[in-house]
Amino acid sequence: LRSDDYWIGYAHQDGTQWLVQRVGDAGAVGYMQTQFVGIAVDMFDEPHVAYYDASAGALRHAVKEAGVWQTELVDDDGDVGDYPAIAVASDNTLRIAYHDIGSAELRFARGVWGAWHVAVVDDVFASGVDASLVLDDEDHAHIAYARYSYPPGHEAMYARETDTGWNIEVAATGEAGIGAQIVLGPDGRPRIVHVNANAGNMQLSVQAAAGVWCTDALPASSSVYAGWGDVAIDSLGRLHVSFGAFIGGVRYLVGV
Repeated sequence: LRSDDYWIGYAHQDGTQWLVQRVGDAGAVGYMQTQFVGIAVDMFDEPHVAYYDASAGALRHAVKEAGVWQTELVDDDGDVGDYPAIAVASDNTLRIAYHDIGSAELRFARGVWGAWHVAVVDDVFASGVDASLVLDDEDHAHIAYARYSYPPGHEAMYARETDTGWNIEVAATGEAGIGAQIVLGPDGRPRIVHVNANAGNMQLSVQAAAGVWCTDALPASSSVYAGWGDVAIDSLGRLHVSFGAFIGGVRYLVGV
């Protein structure tokens, strides 16, 4: 995101240098923050961007094909589309999890260019912020997100898509879930990395069984006022976590 005039840039490495392109031709999309943009690459190595058009209160999708960016509307029912997370299924169709600002709920869109189906995943008030999305081997979606409820305070939430609907679980409580990021382990169970606002640290929540979660603070994240991070898992099943810290800059953990 270019914060000077609020347009989205796409950067890629051509082997010798970084090249930056403007995504689409719609001009400025209004005030946004970096968490209001999601990106994924399809089976043809074409990048797809989901983003919140704040000037229109809408979720939009952009794709680069043959070197040219095209943009389309996905959902404009209310003020929707912030905190988007996008993934590509095995058949090259798209999935987007995002927040409905007006109704304060979590939404999910699936489809291809020009044909989208939108559904509500979690309609409990203040759900859907900080959405993160991953697909399993059967292309079922797994979403981590925050529910900002008072009381009991922020909660880290987990939604799993099934053939008949969605299963929703609370992964962690106590001002948890901020900046939630999800991966699936070798066992297929989700791991969610998120910030605990009370403790000021990064936490890892692991699903031990359906509805049962274990949460611990990540090493080297206590007392540094951890900020938003990211998580990946390698071929050995080891987690790789990076996160910003107000004390000590960017931190990177492996093998947690």
